[in-house]
Amino acid sequence: MKPLRRLAWAGAAAGLFYGAASYLAARRLAARLISPTGLGPTLDRASRLHDALSPAASVVAELRHAGSERSPAELSATFASPGEPGTRPTILFLHGKGGAASEWEPDALRALRLGWNVLLPDLRGHGGSGGAFFTMGLLERDDLEALIAEARERFSIDPGRMAIHACSAGSSVALHFAADITHKLKPGVMLAVVVHHLLPEVGDNAYVSALGLAYC
Repeated sequence: MKPLRRLAWAGAAAGLFYGAASYLAARRLAARLISPTGLGPTLDRASRLHDALSPAASVVAELRHAGSERSPAELSATFASPGEPGTRPTILFLHGKGGAASEWEPDALRALRLGWNVLLPDLRGHGGSGGAFFTMGLLERDDLEALIAEARERFSIDPGRMAIHACSAGSSVALHFAADITHKLKPGVMLAVVVHHLLPEVGDNAYVSALGLAYC
């Protein structure tokens, strides 16, 4: 009986150790998943973004808003337009986990050249935005709705003429947000969501077609 008892005790101890180790590992992994920290260092070039957009746009502005009512935080975004923002479609650029709005500089410059407004938020916990957690769209979809309402109030943009260009974890945010607002669009209006970070490599016509927006 003693060998069997010892074997049972050993099995129970091993099970407890495995359970405790799994719990601790899961907690660490969960904290990592909702952390805004990415796999590498974040290159936030917010001032450079503003300087780069200014010669290409007649309107460049920083937007600050409180984001989701479920977890308010001071959030930051950059808006730019070639002029008369209310008459133009808008592209919303969403970076990935650990990124920043400034990484979209080349894409934003092309969009401005093609005649579109651009809206570049630092997602919560990233760049110039507050917030301790990145929730892959759970809170960010509310943040974006608040941001677009702010941009509409200040610059008269039309939320019914909008496309989203997202990459990496920003794609999850884009899909959550698109699912939330699609039913609010006007009949016959489609929200284009492009989940691809290689679009800068394609020509302007392909870019326009992918985003579903006409030249202004």
